Amino acid sequence: MNRTNTLTNICGTIATEWFMNSPISSQVDVYCYGVILLLEIVCCKKAVDLEDNVILIDWAYDCFRNRRLGDLIEDDLEAMEDVEMVERYVKIGIWCIQEEPGMTPNMRSLTQMLEGVAQVHDPPNPSPYSIFSCEEYLSCGQVSRV
Repeated sequence: MNRTNTLTNICGTIATEWFMNSPISSQVDVYCYGVILLLEIVCCKKAVDLEDNVILIDWAYDCFRNRRLGDLIEDDLEAMEDVEMVERYVKIGIWCIQEEPGMTPNMRSLTQMLEGVAQVHDPPNPSPYSIFSCEEYLSCGQVSRV
């Protein structure tokens, strides 16, 4: 694995607070959980795919918004048999990656949603103000935090 691939894999899981020069909150862990444990695992894709020029969080939200969840799991026959579960996990993942930290669930709520104890409402667009290109994700390794 070269430096570019390493940066891409790391940058795809970093909360937008790092890019926006915003104060870093404890919700960055929830963001990483949403990207890695939910979206990457459900979709079987990396957070940033340079070959296909795809950023997972944007693609997953577009598929959810346009009711094309099958696109997220097209090669997973087992997941195709339980699209309701996939939709639940994708919605939870999208809630976790909200650009505004106050919009993300805390870990207790997240656990309740995963267990099916709490209802999972349709999430809003996770990044309504800024959409990063794959190249901008790559440049995150050059961003300095004060």
